[in-house]
Amino acid sequence: MWLSVTGTDSLRRSEVDALIPWVKKTLSGKVQNVRITKRLDSHPCVVTVEEMAAARHFIRTQSHLMNEESRFALLQPQLELNPR
Repeated sequence: MWLSVTGTDSLRRSEVDALIPWVKKTLSGKVQNVRITKRLDSHPCVVTVEEMAAARHFIRTQSHLMNEESRFALLQPQLELNPR
């Protein structure tokens, strides 16, 4: 998915195309997916979890029993980047 972005502060398409694979590699094992979003206006990024209510319950009750890698695998967080 590519968004048309305007403004001098926005990343160019070539910059976004280079950034996404770098972020995926850097955060490998911690995020399930990295994508560009137009949902954000004033923040550079957001981490989302598909079933946030279940995730909050899990974190409160069970996360201390699992290692970090297992928690990320179970929660499958996604990183959404704002190119503006």
